[in-house]
Amino acid sequence: MENNFNQNIPVPEEPTQDTCQDASQETTAQAAPETAPKPPVKVRRVGTFSLGLMLVAIGAIQLARIFMPNVNVLSVVKYAPVVLIVLGIEVLIYAARPDVKIKYDGISIFLCIIIMLTAGASGAVAAVVQAFTPENVTKRVTTEEQYRQTIQEALNNIPNAHDFVHDYSIDVGSERWFMDMPVGTMHATVYLTMNYGAQTTAEEFVRDCMKVMDAVNSTDIPVEYYRFDVDQSNLTDGEVWSVWLDEWEMHGNLQNIVANVDTMYYVDGDAYTSLDDVPKKDDDELLNRYMAAFGTNPLTDYQNEYGTVEFGDKLEEYMQNRVENEAGQDLTDTDNAGKTAASEETPAAQDDVTMEATEPAAGAAEAASENAN
Repeated sequence: MENNFNQNIPVPEEPTQDTCQDASQETTAQAAPETAPKPPVKVRRVGTFSLGLMLVAIGAIQLARIFMPNVNVLSVVKYAPVVLIVLGIEVLIYAARPDVKIKYDGISIFLCIIIMLTAGASGAVAAVVQAFTPENVTKRVTTEEQYRQTIQEALNNIPNAHDFVHDYSIDVGSERWFMDMPVGTMHATVYLTMNYGAQTTAEEFVRDCMKVMDAVNSTDIPVEYYRFDVDQSNLTDGEVWSVWLDEWEMHGNLQNIVANVDTMYYVDGDAYTSLDDVPKKDDDELLNRYMAAFGTNPLTDYQNEYGTVEFGDKLEEYMQNRVENEAGQDLTDTDNAGKTAASEETPAAQDDVTMEATEPAAGAAEAASENAN
């Protein structure tokens, strides 16, 4: 009985691996919450805000000119690149937001550029027109005359200024493009021509220039630039200098100013920026001898040795002495070296020469003896 009862009881089957996986997937699917919907993406047009800001600024400037005719338009227009900064900030703000998609407003950006260029051009034209009004032209001429008289008084206080100052002139303007002409500060550019022959070196030229600058700077003239040149009206041969100094360079020391000096070399009325560019005269025998001996330009050699350039008798004397002394000594040394080399030939070579000279003499003696017999 017991055996039959045990046989009728059903035995549960062991779950397979596939059955476990299916059950776990169903459980996970039931436990997983539903996915939240993504937030909507906003589209922002970059450039629209910048265009609006520029239109407001341009309108405000034009309105200000109506009520304030002397307003400095260029001083405001020069800040136009601020619009580019605003445009860049606009791009950065939208790029940092994940819920925003950037779309560039090409038309607005193009209009910003066009308005910037147009406003700048109109402001420049207005400033130039304003600068040449009768009132401003009169102011400029009057100021130049006052500065000219002040410079003359300053030069009169320099001892022997007439020895090295040939002439001077002055040009008066205001800050860039005359934009501050009605109410702004005037600036002067002083041009001075120095007498040729008053200086023999660039350093002496700069020393005289510094005397003039010290005298003029002690006045109330707001000098922005100095230009110093050498009088070249009757110059055919010689070395001349020129220098252009701004507000910073004019207060430098002697060596710094000398470094800014430009040198010109005049030969037969033609100007050259370098001694090496000076043409060589083929018919000059002394020059040809010098070039053959040293292979360098005598003008450059003279300048390197004496610190200046001579184009007349001193240069010819220098060339003559150097050719006769240094080059002549070199030629003498070369001849002596050749003679020494010949005298130091090997004994074998000397024996060969002796034998060659003895053999014809011996043959002649034998022939004479046979004839006598």
